[in-house]
Amino acid sequence: TGPLPVDWMGSVRRLRMAETPAERAAYAEALATPAQAQAHTDDMREAGVIEAVVPLLREDNVASVAGANAIRHLACANNDNRVAARAAGAIPLLVSMLRSVADKVHAAEEEQLPPSR
Repeated sequence: TGPLPVDWMGSVRRLRMAETPAERAAYAEALATPAQAQAHTDDMREAGVIEAVVPLLREDNVASVAGANAIRHLACANNDNRVAARAAGAIPLLVSMLRSVADKVHAAEEEQLPPSR
């Protein structure tokens, strides 16, 4: 058995046309689920899923987290997808997301510290 026949290009079009962060997040999550099956990841890359998901990483909302999740599944155990994600600019954006989260955690921890005397 092989991959299920899926219109990945249609999925990419719908993701790119989504108007709200919630819609973009829903489409990215919908793409992340089949990306967990290695049988789909090459077809998804060839249809442009990675290039469609990477711009979500620039958003500061649920869409960026969903985009990161989709890239995680696409890149897992698929070197060609890792190369494509790197070429699409995903790595600096993912690093930026991690720094942003770390900064927020650090700021929250500092707010909880007792005042120094």
